[in-house]
Amino acid sequence: MGRAKKPKVYKPPTLDESVDKKLRAACQKWPPFYNTKKLAKVFVTVTHLEGELFQVTPDNGGEPFIVADEKLKSGARVMYRCNYCSLLWFDKYWFIAQSGKNKGKWRKSSMVAIDHIEPAVPVTGWESWDSYIDRLFNNETQILCRGCHLLKSTIENTERVHARRERKQAELENKESKEEHS
Repeated sequence: MGRAKKPKVYKPPTLDESVDKKLRAACQKWPPFYNTKKLAKVFVTVTHLEGELFQVTPDNGGEPFIVADEKLKSGARVMYRCNYCSLLWFDKYWFIAQSGKNKGKWRKSSMVAIDHIEPAVPVTGWESWDSYIDRLFNNETQILCRGCHLLKSTIENTERVHARRERKQAELENKESKEEHS
């Protein structure tokens, strides 16, 4: 017999978490943010080769390439070009869930993300709600594939951790120097 699972305890969101969630949802519907995706569109023609293999040919004359996908169908499709790696990606892809309540079922997930070129929360740390909203709703966005978005977010979060450590170290040194002079 397996171990009994701990019951999930509901933790209500803080006011900051609730406001942030609503602001990010509004940002997704803001026209300049949404237009970023339109500008990154590349129209392609998908041709079935055999089995799960398909040839994808960009309509703008780019090099054709082969993809393997059980759920793909032949015909005209839209792909998006990642601003970092310049590769083409379908917006959604299908996969079989490996765990959770949908284990073994087909699920759909996004392969591209609309990303703020300058992060909404700067790597130097939180400033203010006004600054956050200004940065969240600026026009400087780009399309990134999941891998590039994960890489960029990881780098930004690492920079935030280092900046936070440096601030705490400076505060500690200031506190110690004030105590020495007292």
